[in-house]
Amino acid sequence: MIKLNSPKLPIETDHPLSPHRMDFVRFMHPILKKQLKKGAKLLDVGSGKNFLLYLIQEQKNISYTGIDIHPNKPKIKLSFKPEITEADINTILISRKFDLACCLWVLEHIKNDQESLNKINKLLRQKGLLILSVPSIFTWPYEFGRHGYHYYSEKKILTMVNQSGFRLVKLHKSGGLFGFVFMILYSWPRYVPLLIMYPFYMFLWRTKFVNSNWADFSTKFVSGTFYRYHRFAKGIAIHNNIVEFIVKFDKFVKIIPSAYVLILEKK
Repeated sequence: MIKLNSPKLPIETDHPLSPHRMDFVRFMHPILKKQLKKGAKLLDVGSGKNFLLYLIQEQKNISYTGIDIHPNKPKIKLSFKPEITEADINTILISRKFDLACCLWVLEHIKNDQESLNKINKLLRQKGLLILSVPSIFTWPYEFGRHGYHYYSEKKILTMVNQSGFRLVKLHKSGGLFGFVFMILYSWPRYVPLLIMYPFYMFLWRTKFVNSNWADFSTKFVSGTFYRYHRFAKGIAIHNNIVEFIVKFDKFVKIIPSAYVLILEKK
């Protein structure tokens, strides 16, 4: 575990964070701490790699329900017992209501994203809150559409949440110009060797020397070369310290946000 040494952000993570994720953590940590009062019922839509649990690991006396089609068992020590279910938010049947729901970088992975917003609204009590984060259209130049079906403009996501019965409480633009440049430099260099390797991969695949598909093969190559430092605690620490520095500068240049973070109230 790498502790981010900030008096305002006493959390632990073993993941390298992007600038917009780091920005989100700095913005959202005190808000979650305030909202999650004793006995609060929290729904984590798309709990996945348990990103939200890192933010709330010190909370006590709360009820946590995580939903994901590919859930992972938490690897961190928690002050409460999480309930994590393998399910699809659009089809799961839940009778109880929640005080707070979080949907963090998940909506873009759901084809019928509007239906999911409608479902979350139904699962919240009256005046319940939804914390929603989605990738902006500005992330496409370094993601190339690899991480989901949707990328959102500010106008589009505001229209969608309004149609699903939510009132906007606060909009936070996560990331900025320096974070955008960092992600370009972080992402683009891997594509050149991958383009060169692709014909050789196809030859090996057709001749049965390689059995894995291109997505798995390329991911393994990139993680073992460009991002090999992710495997080491010191490497992650250096990465996150650089990102913290970038986030501080982006406070003054809040253009080209990589994500929109919305705090919404059920109407």
